[in-house]
Amino acid sequence: MPMFAVPLATIATLASAGVAGTELGLNLSGAGQPSQGDAMKQLQTQNQQQQQELAQQKEQAFKHFAPDAQAATGGALSDQSFSALVAELSGQPGDVNLAQQTIFGTPKSSGSGLAAGGG
Repeated sequence: MPMFAVPLATIATLASAGVAGTELGLNLSGAGQPSQGDAMKQLQTQNQQQQQELAQQKEQAFKHFAPDAQAATGGALSDQSFSALVAELSGQPGDVNLAQQTIFGTPKSSGSGLAAGGG
């Protein structure tokens, strides 16, 4: 009986080493991992979600600062100028069009951006 004990232990050791080697080989080969195309799609999806979240944060900031801009100017600015002021107050001076779309619903462009006085 002791004769079989040594080969069984050896077989068990070899088997565990073979399993570990196979697992290492599969990991190195990328088996079981998402394909490069799937990984790229997942990365694009995450990027789109981050962009949407950033846009929502900007819109919330525009909505938050719009009343301050209205109070400061008394409504004497055109839509474009008002949007520019709101974008500036919210820390997003480069996003005037997004501010305008958020505040007024549609992007608008006016001539000089200054309000004309009526008589």
